[in-house]
Amino acid sequence: MPASVATTALPALQHLAHDPAQYVLTRAGYAVQRIQTAHPMATELAVARYMLASDRGSRMYTLHKLAMLGPQAESLTPDLIALLDSPDNLLRYTTIETLASFGPAGRSAAPALRARLTDREPVIQDAERYALQRLGEKE
Repeated sequence: MPASVATTALPALQHLAHDPAQYVLTRAGYAVQRIQTAHPMATELAVARYMLASDRGSRMYTLHKLAMLGPQAESLTPDLIALLDSPDNLLRYTTIETLASFGPAGRSAAPALRARLTDREPVIQDAERYALQRLGEKE
C-alpha cells in the first residue's frame, strides 16, 4: 500500500484511541503499528500534522521534533506557515526556528517569513532574518 494512502487513515485511527471498546483500541493500535512499520517517515509526518492542530503543548513538542528531522519534514511547511499568525510569541518563535532547520529545502516559507519581518517583537524579527538566511534567501 502506498504511503500516502496508508497515512491518510492515521487521523481516524488516532481518533479511535479514545474509543471505550477494548477491541477497537487494539485493532486501531495494530493498524497504526503496521502502517508505521511499512512507512516510518510518512507516519511520522502524518502524526506531526495531526499534532500541529492540537493543543499548545503538543504543538511545541511537535515543532521541536520536526526541527530535529530538518529537511525531511519540509512537506509540512504549509502547516508551519499557518502557525506564524499565532498570537503566542513562543509558538511563533519556535515555528520560525523549525522552518530555519529545513535549510534550502524550506525555501517555500521565505515569502511568509519576509512578510512578517515587521513583527512587533524584535526577537522574532531577528529569528525571521536568521531563518531567511538559513533558507538561502536574502532579506
